[in-house]
Amino acid sequence: DFTKAYQHLTQASEAVAKGDTNALVPMATLTPEPGKTVTISSVSWRILNRTEEGDCWLLHLRRA
Repeated sequence: DFTKAYQHLTQASEAVAKGDTNALVPMATLTPEPGKTVTISSVSWRILNRTEEGDCWLLHLRRA
């Protein structure tokens, strides 16, 4: 359930901008590194942050 991965933003969190999105991906599919890009549905996204959520990564993404 994606809502279980919801986290409250704090002052230490990466600022959220209009158009940002989150992606929940299994750890077995990729090892995301902040600053790198991923392509989802032909759109390039820059990884701003990653958080471990069980056996998945919760990614904070911004269009590249």
